[in-house]
Amino acid sequence: MVPELLIGGVPLVALIVALVELARQTLGLESKYAPVAAVVLGMVLAVGVQVSQLFPAFGTWFEVVVLGMVAGLLACGIYSGTKATLGR
Repeated sequence: MVPELLIGGVPLVALIVALVELARQTLGLESKYAPVAAVVLGMVLAVGVQVSQLFPAFGTWFEVVVLGMVAGLLACGIYSGTKATLGR
């Protein structure tokens, strides 16, 4: 995989998909706007990657924030998956 498409080892595509789905479920984003949201998120994350290459201190914090988002999204998925499996 191209290194620029990873943040802390996390593929940007997976993060974008998870964030768009989060927006659909929690913010009521309509499905017809999901592609636009995905493109905007992709552009924002790509800019973040480029800025982090110019300013290493920013890169460290950017990676921490992205990894925190991934951890939170994974926790939400595990919680909802367990809840659905147990039928509660």
